[in-house]
Amino acid sequence: MKKNKNCQSCGMPLSRDENGGGTEKNGHKSEMYCSHCYVNGEFVQPNITVHEMKKLV
Repeated sequence: MKKNKNCQSCGMPLSRDENGGGTEKNGHKSEMYCSHCYVNGEFVQPNITVHEMKKLV
């Protein structure tokens, strides 16, 4: 799997994530999502709309 430079959900550079990225269910760091979007293998806000995401970021 290719390592991403930015969160595939919000676009934040993963290098700027203070927690080093989101986490998978098995505890490993996610290589696709930041810790603001993805924790324990699930999206933090699974029902967020595109409009809401634009306001958030």
